[in-house]
Amino acid sequence: MANSYIKHWINSKEIFFYTRYVVDILIIFDANRTTEKKNSQWFNGKDNNIKFKHTVENNGCVRFLDLNIQRKPDRTELGVYRKESNTDITIHNNSNHPQEQRNAAYKFYIIRLTTLLITKTENDKEWNVILNTAHNNGFSTADINKLKQRILTQLSKKFQEFTNGQTSKKEWANFTYNGGYVRGITYLFRNSQVQVA
Repeated sequence: MANSYIKHWINSKEIFFYTRYVVDILIIFDANRTTEKKNSQWFNGKDNNIKFKHTVENNGCVRFLDLNIQRKPDRTELGVYRKESNTDITIHNNSNHPQEQRNAAYKFYIIRLTTLLITKTENDKEWNVILNTAHNNGFSTADINKLKQRILTQLSKKFQEFTNGQTSKKEWANFTYNGGYVRGITYLFRNSQVQVA
């Protein structure tokens, strides 16, 4: 519903950027044309079911989801944001979980790191956080470096397929994990057009 009200506002050129993820909204606006207070009043005055609370940037910085967005005079820089309550606990490497599940958090962290347009300083900082978290949960640096290399290879291959127009629609098959034999069965599909979930 909020999106239908936003269309006119975007056309007014008061805002430069608007995006929404579930209930979190990021708006970049022209401070010469509007203010945070005016934006909140505008949103809240449209419908009784919409309650808009704004978070103002602090020292040129605002946090949106897991991003730290820093406004510089000539550019905007991104970094990874973690709440103060964040712990560095993931599934421990000595756990009895399948390796895919033990690696899942690190796979997410590495994909986010390699696909975000962040500065080298922020990249290095985030990579150190990933390595420290992995170390604290029983993973070796070599294991995480191998995982990163495998992910980079997969992303590069997907990018090449996309740029060459080679992407094809794949079928999906679901298997409920309940034993070691499932891994063997899913391995049979590795060279087919069937992806296994």
